[in-house]
Amino acid sequence: MFVSNKGFSLVEMLVALVAGLLVAAAVTALYAAVIRANSTSVQLSMLNQDLQATLNIVARDIQRAGFKADAAQILARNTSGQPIDASGNVVTSLDRSAMFSAFTLDASAAMTTTPRDLQRLSVAAPLFDCVLLSYDANKDGAIAGNAEIMGYRYNQTQQEVEFHNWDTAAQQSCTATGWSALAGGESSTQITGLTFLLDPASGATDTGQRTLVLTITGQHKQNSQLQLELQRRVRLRNDQF
Repeated sequence: MFVSNKGFSLVEMLVALVAGLLVAAAVTALYAAVIRANSTSVQLSMLNQDLQATLNIVARDIQRAGFKADAAQILARNTSGQPIDASGNVVTSLDRSAMFSAFTLDASAAMTTTPRDLQRLSVAAPLFDCVLLSYDANKDGAIAGNAEIMGYRYNQTQQEVEFHNWDTAAQQSCTATGWSALAGGESSTQITGLTFLLDPASGATDTGQRTLVLTITGQHKQNSQLQLELQRRVRLRNDQF
């Protein structure tokens, strides 16, 4: 008995091959899309972590700015609102030099328009891009040494946030040499801006405390379309105004 063994025709094989290639292409495209999405998610997470970490460091020192172990005495008042010393005697002048002050004071202790702890390097008013800070870190009643006197600024040329420590307050300067990169530079994160906004610019709020609004922007070096802006409002706990 004759048995005919019939397989696929050439046309059928070609159709099956094309269908298989289409399915394989769809699966490959889906896999590539998932990989790209995962890569973007990782890059965004790294960018967010870098910017958050930078804000945390700067905000922490701003919160401490102007602290001295004897600060409570500097702010002490009698029932009439007059400043008093440790013995309760009325004093005519107070040493407030350690307190945070956005602007310098004149001979009568009135605020001027000359920048002191907040300065501008490459931004326009009312923004600042450099802050000079100091506080009594070891609580010995004095502010001295590079662990207690520091500054943060944005370097537009290098596109990085930089910090500096000094031994004395007289050395503090936003234009001094020796600043070091804190964020940006050679890392995967490119810092495109860091600004400080004093709120309110003068006087005090209803709570008696002003705030410094920090805004930092950045992008991923390998993906310039991946950009992020973070903002934080920090109370000036030892503000001189």
